[in-house]
Amino acid sequence: MELKPQDILVSLKLALLPPGERPTYAGLAATLAMSASEVHAAVKRAKSANLINELDSNFHVDRHALMGVCCPRREVCLSG
Repeated sequence: MELKPQDILVSLKLALLPPGERPTYAGLAATLAMSASEVHAAVKRAKSANLINELDSNFHVDRHALMGVCCPRREVCLSG
């Protein structure tokens, strides 16, 4: 399944939340100016791509994997 830009946006938003906080799809949608169904689909694709794992009813973002998607040539991103 191919990732879409909104999948990265939702993953980044989840990565920035305090540990243990589980927002609703509607809450994320309102914050990100998306519909709840778009957020749900983005989470589903991000989970499929192993960017997000769901453990104990909480989302856990694999920040290393997310960084790899956002900046595949990390040495170029970090050198600026």
